[in-house]
Amino acid sequence: MGEVAVLLKISVKDMDKFNDVMEKVKQLDVVQKTQEEEIGFGIKVIKALAVVEDAEGKMTELENSIKSIDGVSEVDVLSVDRL
Repeated sequence: MGEVAVLLKISVKDMDKFNDVMEKVKQLDVVQKTQEEEIGFGIKVIKALAVVEDAEGKMTELENSIKSIDGVSEVDVLSVDRL
């Protein structure tokens, strides 16, 4: 089995805790790159690129690990590409 690159959009509940959430996302082993994106009116989201095994359940594991971070409100998968 190979690996897949997953681009995620992570919404934060409270913008005052945005930097804390960003740091926790960066600490995940599978996350290769993060950046913040301004949506408007002071609202930002985190875009994260993660690399996981192309195996059943790995995407769900990734989403659940990010959703379990305190302050995360929503996780959307923007793209999945085979490596």
